[in-house]
Amino acid sequence: MGKDSAKYRYIEAAILRGSPTLMSIEKDAAEHHMSEHMGKLLALRIADYYKLAEALGTYSVEGILATLSYGSRLLMNAPVQRQVERDHSLLAEEAHPQLQEEITILPADDPEENASMASEYWNTL
Repeated sequence: MGKDSAKYRYIEAAILRGSPTLMSIEKDAAEHHMSEHMGKLLALRIADYYKLAEALGTYSVEGILATLSYGSRLLMNAPVQRQVERDHSLLAEEAHPQLQEEITILPADDPEENASMASEYWNTL
């Protein structure tokens, strides 16, 4: 099958033979039965990288790792957003005052907002 340069932009790249990067790509290709289609696999992985980078708001590996590390600490250690079904909890409190509202913790998109919500939560205790 020939190249469709009207539809695709072809980019030539060289990866050092025997390098950890090439070994990782070859392992990935073998695991997904794409050893004969490594160019397609690389295009897929690059697309995945950019989706992740854009979702996290950074293109550097250091920024991505820091964001992921920060996010996992938030999920494990700090309440950041309260979600309460007000109607249900108010009725339950009126009927059974001993019941406390259930709190669900979810991260906010903005780190500043996370900090603010966490501070508000802890101030209510």
